[in-house]
Amino acid sequence: PHNMALAIAACEAAGRIKQRSKVRLGVGKASLPGRFQRVSHQGRDYLLDGAHNEDAAQALVDSLRELPEWPVKTVLLTGMLSGHAASGFYEPLATLVDEAHFVPIDFHRSRDPLELEREVGWLFERSLAHKSLEEGLEAALSAGAGLVLVTGSYYLVGEVGRKLGL
Repeated sequence: PHNMALAIAACEAAGRIKQRSKVRLGVGKASLPGRFQRVSHQGRDYLLDGAHNEDAAQALVDSLRELPEWPVKTVLLTGMLSGHAASGFYEPLATLVDEAHFVPIDFHRSRDPLELEREVGWLFERSLAHKSLEEGLEAALSAGAGLVLVTGSYYLVGEVGRKLGL
C-alpha cells in the first residue's frame, strides 16, 4: 500500500492523472505476484513474498501482524542470494516464525543453506539447512505450520510457486 500511494502521489505531482476513478479501478485490479501473495495448496496455506532486504523484511513483518488471523504458527522456508545482508533481513522475521528452513535457490548466486543457517539460524527457536528445496519444503510442511512463509528471494518464490502449480 505504501508503494502504491507513493506511485499515485508521483503521478499526481506530475499532473498525469486525468480521471481519479480510473486510478481506483487500476489499484483494485493491480497485483504483484510474489509480493504478499497468499495461496492455498492441498489444504496448506502459503505466503509468498520476494522480500530480500532489511526494509522489505520489516514491511513483511508489519503486514503479517495486520492479518486478521494473526498470530498463527508460521514456518519459514527461505534462501538468499550472495550480496544480501542476512542478519538484518532475518532479525525481524525471527520474532514471528516458529522455525526456519534454509534451502538452496536454483541460481548461480545462491548462498549455501548451511552457511546461512550457521550465520543466522541462532535467531530462531529451531532452524535447519536442507540440501534441496524439495527436502526443505517437506520439512516445513511436516512442522505443522498454519502458514508457510516463503521469502528471501524472488527466485525462491518463483521456484516454490512453480512447485505449487502457480
